[in-house]
Amino acid sequence: RGNILIASSYLGLATAASYGLTVTILLILSSISMVICQIQLPYITTLQSKGNKSDLISIYSEIAVASWAIYLTGLIAVCFFSDDIFDLIGSRTHLIEHPLLFVLGVVLLLELNHSIAATYLTTKNNIPFVKSALLSGLAILVATFHAVIPFGVTGLILSQGLIQAAYNNWKWPLMVAKDLEVSIISILQLGSKNIGAKIFRKVFIQQKEPDQ
Repeated sequence: RGNILIASSYLGLATAASYGLTVTILLILSSISMVICQIQLPYITTLQSKGNKSDLISIYSEIAVASWAIYLTGLIAVCFFSDDIFDLIGSRTHLIEHPLLFVLGVVLLLELNHSIAATYLTTKNNIPFVKSALLSGLAILVATFHAVIPFGVTGLILSQGLIQAAYNNWKWPLMVAKDLEVSIISILQLGSKNIGAKIFRKVFIQQKEPDQ
């Protein structure tokens, strides 16, 4: 998050305010999306202690898909309605341009995904990502200092996105997939299927039972 300080130092107050506001809103959205994982963490830990692989696959799949769905829904809403909302409240500060907003949204979505995977790995009494997190954070700061002046906000976003994509974005989800012995595509398919079935039961079946 040191990018915000770097932006205020090199890009001027107006640009830094827009970037900082954008990052803050998207981080709030990411935190909301992460709540599902945090709520289910005790249950996942219990399943780990029992070695219940099938239920672990099921619950992790649902968490991943639900978190993605919440985040993407919020990101689309921010992209389409943020300007109108800020105009309505009379704010002089708006979010960054929509193309860059979407790119930053994708960068933070991938961070959300590997954060969910990393949180799952902590339930195995192992924290393998500390060194990579520190090195990535340092690398992002160094890259940002070199990219901010020639590329502006684009440099801030790409420095973070490319460095995270080089390792963290794929390493921890892949490690989870190997631990669960399923493919990442299977995780997404199973999560979508389970959530769809729960919504169907909730909307169509439970509503009919009182009438019967």
